[in-house]
Amino acid sequence: MFHRPDVAKGGLRLGFSSLDGGGNLEAVYTIGWRIKDRRDEAWTQRFSAAKFGPNQEHHVRAAARLAAESFDLRRFERPLVIPGVGSGDSRADDEGLIGQVAQSIASTYRDPVYRSDILGHHPHPSLKTTFGRDARREAVDGSFYLYDPYEDLEGVSAVLVDDFVTNADTLGDMARALNTSSRPPRRIIGVCLAKNESVAYAASQLFELNNLHLPERFAELWDGTR
Repeated sequence: MFHRPDVAKGGLRLGFSSLDGGGNLEAVYTIGWRIKDRRDEAWTQRFSAAKFGPNQEHHVRAAARLAAESFDLRRFERPLVIPGVGSGDSRADDEGLIGQVAQSIASTYRDPVYRSDILGHHPHPSLKTTFGRDARREAVDGSFYLYDPYEDLEGVSAVLVDDFVTNADTLGDMARALNTSSRPPRRIIGVCLAKNESVAYAASQLFELNNLHLPERFAELWDGTR
């Protein structure tokens, strides 16, 4: 299923309100597209390098810096930033890509709002090698859980962070776990670097896929990060 972005703020990011089939997420925001069939596209290369490429440390710092530029927590009431967990891990890695991006986003708010100790995770096979929508959803379903089922999240705007999103199966399961709290959050959104999609499939849905919405200063900020 092709998901068109239906929310855009200031031309700086994409928003999707229909990704999570479970209905636990209000919306998912990304900086741009990670274009699977155009790996030579400049932003696709940048996004991928933050997770897979050489000189990864530079790209992780750049991704974290750009995330802070793109997502303004001040528009959320009582934000709480929660990082995702790698498929083979049991807890969030504060020093990894997702952890650094999440902490960078959290740093834009006046109070400490980053917590990696709320959600635990049952490891599962990598989604990169799990094919088919149903198989991917089954692999993730039920993998996240609250460390404390009595965690008081009432009135919180939970901001869940992952690296890339396809169908929001991971973010959706994180949101499901938060909603098992006896005092769940008032709203839950997802934030990722990029949405995975292919030009060919987008074209079949009469949608032109590109990252032209991203300003040149974003490229300068990423490439110039030290």
